[in-house]
Amino acid sequence: MSLAAWVIGKREYLARVQATGFWIATLTLPALLFAAVAVPMLMAEKATTSGGPILLVDRVGGVYPFVQASLDALRYRSVLSLQLAAPTGAGAVDTTALDDMVKAGKIEGYTVITNAALAGEQPIPYFTHEAAIPILGRYLEAALQDAATRYRLKQIGLGAAEIEAATRRISLSVKHPGGGPSAGGIGRQSSGRAGRLLAIGVVLANFVSMVIYGTHIQRGVLEEKANRIVEVIVSSVRPTDLMLGKIAGIGAAGLTQMCLWAFISLLIVTVWGGGLGLAAAGSVLGGVRSILLFLPLYFVLGYALSATLFAIIGAMFSTEEDAEQLATVISLIIAIPLLFMVSVLAHPSGMFATVVSLIPLFSPTLMLLRVATGSPPAWQIAASIVLPCLTVLALWRSAAKIYRVGIFMYGKPPTLSEVMRWARMS
Repeated sequence: MSLAAWVIGKREYLARVQATGFWIATLTLPALLFAAVAVPMLMAEKATTSGGPILLVDRVGGVYPFVQASLDALRYRSVLSLQLAAPTGAGAVDTTALDDMVKAGKIEGYTVITNAALAGEQPIPYFTHEAAIPILGRYLEAALQDAATRYRLKQIGLGAAEIEAATRRISLSVKHPGGGPSAGGIGRQSSGRAGRLLAIGVVLANFVSMVIYGTHIQRGVLEEKANRIVEVIVSSVRPTDLMLGKIAGIGAAGLTQMCLWAFISLLIVTVWGGGLGLAAAGSVLGGVRSILLFLPLYFVLGYALSATLFAIIGAMFSTEEDAEQLATVISLIIAIPLLFMVSVLAHPSGMFATVVSLIPLFSPTLMLLRVATGSPPAWQIAASIVLPCLTVLALWRSAAKIYRVGIFMYGKPPTLSEVMRWARMS
């Protein structure tokens, strides 16, 4: 980098990190992204009966104790309030009265246990004011399924200890072969929920940063063209040095913000991760450290690709209105990896995830997603770094030529043939 490019880059960097908006975004965005992922998880897993308890009508007799045992075994007592419906004076439960209680909002709902339902011959009815089976209904279904199993085992003569042993639940612990740390994965033992939380947050932060700082380049070039400042600058600086200095300076500001985001996210996960039921602190922190090794690198690669494209857009047009149309297309292309996020999370080592993560424009987000949730082979990680670098080098040659000519063009937007001619100039 020449001295002129260094001076320009330093000026662009300081102009952004000294701005108040830079620090507001730096301090608030990690919390917002964390909340966007964590709040739905909390609402789904910590949901409670807002309309009162769920009543159980036991027409078989003796089933309710097994339901209580199932709630303890499944650890549903904190999310599911289930009570036995009291019989009326005639010795039977009046379901008409229960219907009125549901309509009045006094109870969340009620369910009726019969011999046919326990035998699996018909579904267990669940009466509620919800239009579809809510999350609480799913919890109730799992609890009743476990209770029915316990009841059947009791009917065939098993004792309480034997039933408890037969229905003891198992859990899955994800580990990597060899017991050592993976190539950027969560580590020796990982939590799928913690890994997904980290991966989603990292990908969203990476995408937001690439778009924001890419548009900063575009708007800076357009502003200098509109004020005719660029004509004064290039009288003493080569256009390629001006472009390189802008991209490097703004990129350094983005990298600074990304490192601060990573540090703040580390604090958030450390302090509040346990309250969300995430993995043990050692597992989560190990995953964060692994991701932090790759986050700056993939941010730089993604930013270099997007910033070069946005710099070309800024040089091609004279007004913000003309540039926004093409900039929107570029932003949508950069956002395509977000559409593949669910598929990649479902099977990080699959053929589809491997192919799309090696596409140069998609690698900075999708390979980072795979690194955060699994253990991609070393050659795939290397390819996801080399291919974007080669793409940036190839794109830079044409971009520098377009930028050199485009910054002096005003008025009518150029046609595609004119842009191609600029790129072929020596």
